[in-house]
Amino acid sequence: MTVAAQPAALYTWSITGGAVESGSFRCLKGGHLAGVDAATYLKTNFLTWQPQTRITLYHTPHWLRYVAVVAGCRFRVKGYFSDGTDAIFDLTGELAAGFIHTVDTTYGTIRSLFNRQITYYDIWIERDGAVLTWVQRYVLADGADGTPDHFVFENSLGGFDTVCFRGDRKDVAEPESLNAAFDDRTLEFDVDWKQSFQKNTGYFPDLNTRLWALDFFSSANRYHLAEGVLHRIVVSRPKLEATEGELAGYEFTYAYAKQSRYMNLPRVPVPPALEIVNPAGELFF
Repeated sequence: MTVAAQPAALYTWSITGGAVESGSFRCLKGGHLAGVDAATYLKTNFLTWQPQTRITLYHTPHWLRYVAVVAGCRFRVKGYFSDGTDAIFDLTGELAAGFIHTVDTTYGTIRSLFNRQITYYDIWIERDGAVLTWVQRYVLADGADGTPDHFVFENSLGGFDTVCFRGDRKDVAEPESLNAAFDDRTLEFDVDWKQSFQKNTGYFPDLNTRLWALDFFSSANRYHLAEGVLHRIVVSRPKLEATEGELAGYEFTYAYAKQSRYMNLPRVPVPPALEIVNPAGELFF
C-alpha cells in the first residue's frame, strides 16, 4: 500500500544565548500532553483522538497518521471473516524514522487487500514483533440512518479524522438583492447569493464520542464530503450544550467556503413511460 510521508519537523527552532541556553528543538503540532514525554507519546499513539472502534460505510474515507520516532516500525492489519477465521499481514513496509506517515484506512481500500469479504479489521503499529500502539478497529455497517453527513477535519494532533453526523439538516438560502437607482427607477443589478446548512449532530452514543466531536469544532480546516468530493466549509453559531447523565447532541451552521449562484443540475436519460390499460380499455400512464 502507498504511504504518504512528510518530515515530522515542521519547524526547527534555534536558541542563542549562554552556553546553557543555546541549542535547537523541533516543533510538531500536538495536543495537551501534560506529564507525558512527547517521544513516548508519539511512539505509542496515532495522531487522532477518535474512538478506537469506528462504525463505517464502505466508501467513507479514513486515514491514520503516525510519527515514526524509531526506524523499523510498520503498519499491520488483521482482517476478520464471518466464519471466525482471520488473516494478518504487513500493511506497509518499514517506516522511515523522523517522518509523519499517513495511510488510507478506508474500508473499501483495506477490503481490496483480502481475497474475500471481511466483516471488520484492526490496524496497529508493530516493530520487531512488539505492538507499539493501541489497536484501531473499523466495523462495516449496512447503512446509515437519519440524515448522514460526513465531515473531514484536521484534528488537534495534526491528523485528519472523519466524523458522521446523522441529525436533521436544513438548507437555508439567503440571496440578497443588490440594487441602485437608475434615473427615476430602482433596479436590481446583481444578487449576492449565500447558502448555509443548519445541522444537528444527532445523539452521541457515549461520552467519549461526544468529547471527540469537540475536536471538529476546534478545527480550522474542515470539509464536507458530498458526492465523493471534499468541499471546504466554514462553521458558525455552534450550540455545544450537554447535560451530565443525559443524551446530548450539538447544533451548528456550516457553509461552503466557495459558493456560486449558478446551477449544475444533472440530466439523465428518461426511462420509457409505463403504459397501463384499465378494465375499460383506456390507456393511462
